[in-house]
Amino acid sequence: MATNEVLSGPGVRKGAVLPVANTVHAGDPVMVLGFKGVAQINADGGAATKISSSSRSGFASVALEGVWKLQVTVSTARAVGQKVYINTSTGALSDTATSSELFGLLYKPLAATGIGYVYLLGSS
Repeated sequence: MATNEVLSGPGVRKGAVLPVANTVHAGDPVMVLGFKGVAQINADGGAATKISSSSRSGFASVALEGVWKLQVTVSTARAVGQKVYINTSTGALSDTATSSELFGLLYKPLAATGIGYVYLLGSS
């Protein structure tokens, strides 16, 4: 299970089981089918990662809300509310919109590239 959640969304957590690359691990940021979130389990289908008898390779439970500690590359110090983008090819998060989709917003200031607190925007 992902252990990098800082703050959950209100009420019942919104999430979905989505098709993802087999290389996705619990805690990774993902974007698939217009949904943006954080993988809750590994997608390789291994016994230790299964959440139910219906779990299978290439799918993962994905949280679509909350605040998460995620690796973010920034070009300069960034303030609360700065847009965070996900690279649609690599899944890397940054403050650069080029070849990327809006993923979330910084929940706390980020002085340099590193672990940032990212508020998820969920889906397109």
